[in-house]
Amino acid sequence: MHLRLRAVSLHSMNLKYLIGAFASLLAISAKAETSIETSVPVGQKSPLTLDIQGLRAPRGKLVVSVFADAKAFPSDPAKAVAKQEIEINQTEMRVSFKDLPAGDYAIALHHDENSDGKMSYNFVGMPKEGFGFSRNGKVIFGPPSFADAKLSVSEEGTKAEIKMKYF
Repeated sequence: MHLRLRAVSLHSMNLKYLIGAFASLLAISAKAETSIETSVPVGQKSPLTLDIQGLRAPRGKLVVSVFADAKAFPSDPAKAVAKQEIEINQTEMRVSFKDLPAGDYAIALHHDENSDGKMSYNFVGMPKEGFGFSRNGKVIFGPPSFADAKLSVSEEGTKAEIKMKYF
């Protein structure tokens, strides 16, 4: 009996951690803006092109946040170096950021299917809407680390593919 109660407690802790991690995605979508915001030194422009695959439905908005700060990824959208919010009209899309300085970034995506500006959750706290991360970082009990999602943008430009995930 004692072991059984301990297992239930551990399961509850993991579920709470998972719910908290996806609350981070809510923060990303809640503060996303429709324009690109960058701080780019003059003369150092590097294009980043993202091919987004696996959008569940051609409706709603795709929120894309680019992070340079490992501590901010993906939970502090105010510290994203660039953001876009795009109307979705197909299940595969291309998103470009033209003025990023060369460097390392991690990207977080949210498919806001109902265009309400926030992540929607089911009754157990799992996301009902899609999400994705650069390098298709694994989502186990929360978002991937910055190191697992890190994408290097070169001065010549970088292309990457991100596959959306849905529960």
